[in-house]
Amino acid sequence: MTLTKLLLTCIMKRKPIVNKSTKTTFKPRLSIEASAGSGKTYQLSKRFIELLSLYLSNKSKRCYSTCQIISKDKYSAFVPPKQINSIVAITFTNKAASEMKERIISFLKDLSPIKNGNLDKTDFNIQNRDNALVLLIEIIKNHSDFNVTTIDSFMNKILKALAVDLNISPDYEITFDKDELFDLAIDNLISDTKYETELLKFLEALLMLDKAGINGEKIIRQALKTFEDIEISESINDFSSFLAYTNSKLSQHFTTLQDLRNFADKRITECAQNINNILKNEEAFNGIKIKPIKDLSLNNISHKIDKILTITNDINILIKNKDKIETQQIDNLKNNLNRCIELFSIYTIAKHIYETDSTVKVLKVFKEKKDSIKSFLNIVDGSSIAKKTGMVLNQEHGVSYAFCKMGERISHYLIDEFQDTSHEQFNAILPLIENALSEGGTLFVVGDKKQAIYGWRGGDYRIFDTLKPLSLQNEFLSYNYRSYGNIVKFNNNVFSSQKIVDVINNIDYDDSFASILKKDIKDIYQHSYQENKKTQLGFVNVKLRQIKDKDNQDDFYRISIKNTLKGLFNNNIKPSQIMILSRKKSNIDKLSRWIREDFPSLNFITEDSLALINNFEIKKLLLLASAIVYQNDPSYKEAAYEIGINIEKKDYDLKFLSPYEMFSALIQRFDYKNNAIYFDTLLETVLELTQKQKSTEEILEYLYSRKDISIELSENIDALKIMTIHKSKGLESHTVIVPFYDWRLYDANIEMFDTFTLQSQRFFSRVTKDLRAVVNSINNTYNEKLKSNFIEALNLMYVANTRAIENLFILGCYSKNKNNKIPKQITASNMLYEILGNNSYHSGTLQSQKKIQDREKNILKTEIKGGFLKDNLKTYPQIDQININPKERQFGNTYHLAMSFIETVEDKNQIQTIAKNAFLKASSIIPIQDKYIITLITQTLYNLLEFFQDIEECYNEKEFVDDDGNLLRADRIVKKNNQLYIIDYKTGRYSKKHQNQIKSYMNFFKKAKGIIYYAKTGRIVNVD
Repeated sequence: MTLTKLLLTCIMKRKPIVNKSTKTTFKPRLSIEASAGSGKTYQLSKRFIELLSLYLSNKSKRCYSTCQIISKDKYSAFVPPKQINSIVAITFTNKAASEMKERIISFLKDLSPIKNGNLDKTDFNIQNRDNALVLLIEIIKNHSDFNVTTIDSFMNKILKALAVDLNISPDYEITFDKDELFDLAIDNLISDTKYETELLKFLEALLMLDKAGINGEKIIRQALKTFEDIEISESINDFSSFLAYTNSKLSQHFTTLQDLRNFADKRITECAQNINNILKNEEAFNGIKIKPIKDLSLNNISHKIDKILTITNDINILIKNKDKIETQQIDNLKNNLNRCIELFSIYTIAKHIYETDSTVKVLKVFKEKKDSIKSFLNIVDGSSIAKKTGMVLNQEHGVSYAFCKMGERISHYLIDEFQDTSHEQFNAILPLIENALSEGGTLFVVGDKKQAIYGWRGGDYRIFDTLKPLSLQNEFLSYNYRSYGNIVKFNNNVFSSQKIVDVINNIDYDDSFASILKKDIKDIYQHSYQENKKTQLGFVNVKLRQIKDKDNQDDFYRISIKNTLKGLFNNNIKPSQIMILSRKKSNIDKLSRWIREDFPSLNFITEDSLALINNFEIKKLLLLASAIVYQNDPSYKEAAYEIGINIEKKDYDLKFLSPYEMFSALIQRFDYKNNAIYFDTLLETVLELTQKQKSTEEILEYLYSRKDISIELSENIDALKIMTIHKSKGLESHTVIVPFYDWRLYDANIEMFDTFTLQSQRFFSRVTKDLRAVVNSINNTYNEKLKSNFIEALNLMYVANTRAIENLFILGCYSKNKNNKIPKQITASNMLYEILGNNSYHSGTLQSQKKIQDREKNILKTEIKGGFLKDNLKTYPQIDQININPKERQFGNTYHLAMSFIETVEDKNQIQTIAKNAFLKASSIIPIQDKYIITLITQTLYNLLEFFQDIEECYNEKEFVDDDGNLLRADRIVKKNNQLYIIDYKTGRYSKKHQNQIKSYMNFFKKAKGIIYYAKTGRIVNVD
């Protein structure tokens, strides 16, 4: 019976069985902390289906009575879903949303008669398989009400509903291209003569802040880019407001300095002299430019400030001849020094406020310019949606009818990856959630504080604290379903909260900072211990190295990675099963270069290679489209010709089609089969922009400028994957290698700005050591930032370590202080070394693939029809192809294509004619006029004549598949005298790396011989 017939039968003949008693395990308000690999998606899908089953039950009864759960909890009563669209699951990424939808539908199929799977019905609150089938039908019938969406999409829906309240046109467009908005606003600001004076003051302030450069406009642009995300409220006061507070304080300090000069102690007089130097510049407080720190010798006084601040405890540390000084004199000295401290504080605050005074003014104007541009273009900055909706939903004087309607419709919320949700986002939807809960709705939150690694975009592990007023029950998932036993055991040991705290206790941190850091680490990692569900042991290998300043760390990493990969390949582990993770993107570039040099035939893929604009076929397509659209600009046509694209007259007619139709037609001219995933992504983007009435010119500009349009990274891509730890979150791999395990956990070199209150006034300033010494609130903010950075870097260790299923390799370098203690600037490797107590760690046996039984691999006995494999296997372009000169590529492709047309040479006197005919045939496919190729073909046939005459069999450009499923293509395979020869042509320079490629072909056969022929030099290299 077909699925359609089965569904119709169930609809017509069966009725769902009413669930008479709700399961006692259902908890209306529940927060789950799900460690890595603990089945988070399962829990979310299960919850969604539980709610669907309650909806079905109440739909059958045609009533919506309140369900009572057997519990003493005052929040045990709730109202079941009235419609499917009253349930919404909010995820963080499109990929996560798609996975959850697929999982829900898959579970319903397993629970229904369609599959009769092994899932426990009672675990999903479903009484029989017919109910599951009816739910599946409901989702199919009402798919638009199947609400599994990203947080950005959900926020956009809210904003659309509140557009009138925010004075936004409801047909606005969202942009996440902050760079384009920034460029428009900054150009508008700089060209506006009204702000010339303020911009000059801003530039002066930037130079005082040691912003380097000789191009004033560039310095301003870079600075505003740095300050772009800083919120400057209207309540921030300027430098003139501060002067009113300070002027009354200055006069009283002259007497203090005179008294201090009467003491002969060198340290005190030096201190007094420095403060006197400050007062000599008293005019600065009346608006004249304050000189940089170095001119005022504040560097000399800053290292004494700690001692000065402690004088009330022991003044004697500043006095050598204390026996000659009377008690009254000491008391006077204390008073005078305390007044100096106050003076130092005033000066320090004044200097910082002055430095950023023009910054505040320029930022306010810049914001106005940006808002004006957004209003004119009717666009909304995607990053500001949460803030805008929060402003309306949290206002005290009521909200719009649209909000009330949305609040009534959605009653049941599920939130995924809660630790990645920003405070702004959650605060914006909180009124909706509170409204739902007050009327009997439910809330289900899943997240993991240990995986909070997106602080730079608003994520914060402390967001779980905002759930406390909602009185959610808390649960912790304690089983690991992903990793093998030794990996789970290793991570249990490394991420023990007590062991991490023990390491911190041995570092010389301020007590105030250490206490808040240890408190949060205990909270975050208290439930890190997991039981493993898999019976296999797995493998862990850690290799650390203590380094000194002059040691070359790159040598250690490169050799270690090379040896690790060799060992994996020797154990039959496929490249597609390996994931290499790095904290920094710069290290990915380094890894790519090393692997390309050490393993030239190895396919690998990076985040950059996933970018649409970096695919060579996409580049060619965009160039052809540009040549058609901008036909009056000959440069596009010339560039297209250079890479072998011939533009015909009829092509120009395509510009009269819609953009989507035009791109669909052009794609047929390119290698779609091998780049389908890139072209499909391109067409999706073009279709979306076409529907928004964008012109072809606008779409081309968009595609060229948006480097963030990428294909989805599938775990099934047949290539080794190199990515950042941030990108790997949510993924897993058979084998994971984490080199460069040396990122800092504690980094005091952070540039930050903050506001502080003084005499009920708010000021904005850069945070420095000097300012932290005199403003407690700034010091507290700084410590919080340090703590958050520390924990996020620690969480990066956790995320990296928990991606592996079977094998985990860690490579790191660390250093210690001269006294062999842990440095304050502790790194991930430092932390790991201190916990392990050793430079190396080894557990278990490498988990390799089962060796495939040796069998006959003679390609001459294997029937493979030409083109079949290319039609049915996904292949991906090698990364280094993107960087090849298009002209060289065209030359090489034409030569190879011509050689593929030549099978045998019966008469060597005909070689010239054979070469010419082969070239003409190839050049009719690849338009090229370089006759030098004929000379190379002729020379090739003469030099390799023995492999074109008296041969038993031959195959050109033959495709075959090895045991790992890799697609291989040899230039020429010849059987002569019962010996198999594999010939590879090269039009480039000689390289030893080429031998690795032909060896991969030779390994496929028994007793094959390899030959590499260099066409331009005639060199023949025999490969054993």
